[in-house]
Amino acid sequence: MARAYFVAGLAGSGKSYYSRKIAKELDLKIIDFDDNFNEFINAHKAEYEQIGSEKFLANYASTRYADLINRAVIELEKNISVVIAAPFSKQLQDQTLWDELTLPIKKFDSNPTLYWVVISDELRKKRLITRGEKRDSEKIKKIDEYIKFSPAKTPVVEHVLVQGDKGMKGSSKVTVR
Repeated sequence: MARAYFVAGLAGSGKSYYSRKIAKELDLKIIDFDDNFNEFINAHKAEYEQIGSEKFLANYASTRYADLINRAVIELEKNISVVIAAPFSKQLQDQTLWDELTLPIKKFDSNPTLYWVVISDELRKKRLITRGEKRDSEKIKKIDEYIKFSPAKTPVVEHVLVQGDKGMKGSSKVTVR
């Protein structure tokens, strides 16, 4: 039976790193929110440049999340276990939104595991600046403001807490009732 794992966290928290780590350990295919990000921007280049990355990403979030889940379902249909990496910011704060998002996945794995990766603000700031991704350009311009106004909020959904600076050794299960 194919399994599904979710890895969530803020920008720069270590989602991709942690996803690669558990994918290797558990022989999973990685389905990352940003896998097709550059292609998506290129398809909407004028709009992206006109309104900026943050507004653009907000405008297309639901489209991109639907695509992410669809890509995961395609693999699960082939009986391939997956790790799905994305911020899931709004969904982690609302059980109903989380349930709606994960419903197609639960047809294959009735109880997918969610790993929530967190790191200190100082380390997150350093990682965002260091990685220099195009999608982070607006964040980096006002990095201190961005960090201050985008704090890590503990998910209301059941999750495994991962201290992103400690790798898999920094994991502990958190049950939300």
